[in-house]
Amino acid sequence: MEDKQAEIRCFGQLMLLTPSGEAVKWRTSKAEELMAYLVHHRGEAVERSRIMDALWGNDAAKTPAYFNTTAHYLRNNLMNIGLVDILQHNKGKYRIRVEAFDIDSIAFERWLHSCKTIHSGNIAEYENTVKLYMGGYLANKDYSWTEQRRASFENNYLKLVLGMNDYYMNEGSYSASIQLLKRAIKQIPWNEILRTQLILAHLEDHDRLAALKQFDALKRMLRREYREDPSDEIKRLMHLRN
Repeated sequence: MEDKQAEIRCFGQLMLLTPSGEAVKWRTSKAEELMAYLVHHRGEAVERSRIMDALWGNDAAKTPAYFNTTAHYLRNNLMNIGLVDILQHNKGKYRIRVEAFDIDSIAFERWLHSCKTIHSGNIAEYENTVKLYMGGYLANKDYSWTEQRRASFENNYLKLVLGMNDYYMNEGSYSASIQLLKRAIKQIPWNEILRTQLILAHLEDHDRLAALKQFDALKRMLRREYREDPSDEIKRLMHLRN
């Protein structure tokens, strides 16, 4: 049996876990961000000047010496958990050997490129993939360079969930649909489509009380986030049109 790899979680709270499951404590916040930035580039070699612009911008601390110190701290962090030659540099470019880790965001992207029509033979793989998304991409960090990727991951996650929900609904597996949608709403609580689909799943499951509770939750969310009311279509479904 192969030894378990160190793990990097990019969905939800950024974490580097040792093979034994312990979370790494970073020497500095910039060492942590440097690691995240290089993982963000999926093993691509990135020029030092580009890294410095991303991490420090116009900060007066943006100097080659400060970068070198940060890289040194990162290298030591990795060596302390037995990971050697992970941070590599050549001709002014730096990279992380991402193949040394089990990385949720990379696994998620890999599946997106290979996923096909959902059927009984692959729905378990879809379930395993969708469970990788435990929150927004690097959601506990305000790194400016994450915004575009964060939005892309959220959109792809939503597409996966809705595709799986269609499969479950067509199969009459309403309980599976309900569980899927509830998990997804925890990750994207402000999404009206997910909440509407959950109401429909409860109605198809002949649980009107649960549907009413979700309708009330939808109303509260829409008023809080958008100062809007549910659509006429969902009101008609609930027989609550004013």
